[in-house]
Amino acid sequence: LRRRLTDVGFIVEGTEGEGKDAVLEVELTANRPDGMNHRGLAREAACALGRPFRDVPVPAPAEGAAAVSSLATVTIAAPELCSRYSARVVEGIRVREASARVQERLRALGMNPISAPVDATNHVLWDPGQPLHAFDLETLAKGPDGLPAIVVRLARAGETLVTLDGVERTLTPEDLVIADAERPVALAGVMGGLETAITPSTTRVLLESAHFNATAVRKTARRHGMHTDASHRFERGVDIMLADWASRRAAALLTEHAGAEAAQGAIDVFGAPPPERFVACRFARARQLLGVDISDDAICGVFEALLLAVTDRDKKGCKVRVPTFRMDIEIEADLIEEVARIHGLDKIPV
Repeated sequence: LRRRLTDVGFIVEGTEGEGKDAVLEVELTANRPDGMNHRGLAREAACALGRPFRDVPVPAPAEGAAAVSSLATVTIAAPELCSRYSARVVEGIRVREASARVQERLRALGMNPISAPVDATNHVLWDPGQPLHAFDLETLAKGPDGLPAIVVRLARAGETLVTLDGVERTLTPEDLVIADAERPVALAGVMGGLETAITPSTTRVLLESAHFNATAVRKTARRHGMHTDASHRFERGVDIMLADWASRRAAALLTEHAGAEAAQGAIDVFGAPPPERFVACRFARARQLLGVDISDDAICGVFEALLLAVTDRDKKGCKVRVPTFRMDIEIEADLIEEVARIHGLDKIPV
């Protein structure tokens, strides 16, 4: 697997341990955020090994009688910087250690296990690649309707926030924040606030799974001299269609490992899914650009193996549907690059 992943363009530094305990250390270029997680690398491994990718469905979290809409509200006041915000409420949490399986996986990733609720969000960060944040629901100020409020907005001049690292940060009107009804409680896409963090006494959690503007996150992180696992991903691009999937995954982990129960449904503020994207590839152009004689069927086979579904084909070329997780594919040359790396750069003569 290490050799084949290297063949298709990833840099695999090495392994530690043997058998099931092997750890692959993979370097990625900035244009492949879809590979910054286990699921994305599994897609590449399946293609490299010539096997089908088997996506595992997310188990549904155990839900109680209360609807999530009766427990919290979400408002996006800066839709140009936050295109989706999904929130779930999980109640009856017992803040204890996560399962041994989750702890072992996090340690293998170089992370220290903290508690079942926090570890669940970190676990999902590395599984599909969606950063999450967990707020202590009881610490969120209530809005006029009497419910804990989440408001995604720009900071106001002079506002401050003590982040999870214990540093008090003075915000600017260019910083996108997650606020409650009274004050900022997190730097969007970068780090949460200390006042609303999970503590040993936490019993009710609001799970955030959102999609933030990459440029806004990058500028905020640099302005405050911060670099986090979340900002690293948002700066490069996160699949907007992951938000609800990842939220359900984290809620299922919490109900399984923290003795919790999720409220019914999710508050998912989301205008509309992005339009489907299609990119065309001319077979003759691919052969001309690469300088190798690769058959039409082999070209289409590469696309299908990478889950780039071929939707139309004739003697001259084909058209593929680009999934939302492949933000790097925009033009014909991007498709031809995929053919080159999967066919094998070593097979292209000098």
